[in-house]
Amino acid sequence: MPLTGYLELREACEAIAAVGLLAVARDAVFDDLGEDVVDLIRADGTGEDKQLRDDALAALARVTGDSNEWQELWSESDAAHQADRVIADLRATLE
Repeated sequence: MPLTGYLELREACEAIAAVGLLAVARDAVFDDLGEDVVDLIRADGTGEDKQLRDDALAALARVTGDSNEWQELWSESDAAHQADRVIADLRATLE
C-alpha cells in the first residue's frame, strides 16, 4: 500500500483484509470463519508482533484518511456507518 498519494480501492480493500487477518490472530471473532481457518491464522503467533500491529493501525488510518477511493465511495453510501463500525472494531482489536 502506498504511504502517500491517492489510494486506489483495491489497495485499500487489500489492507483492510490484511488487518482483518491480524485481528483474527489477536483473538477477534468473525462468525463466518471456520475453526480450522482460525487455528491456521493463529498458529504462528503473528498476533503478538508489535511492529505488524503498528503497521496495521497505520494502514487503517491511511484507509480512513483523505485522498482514497475507499473512503470516497463509502462516504457516498447509505451504509457508511456500517463501514465505519467495521473499521472501529478492527482498530479496537489491535489497540
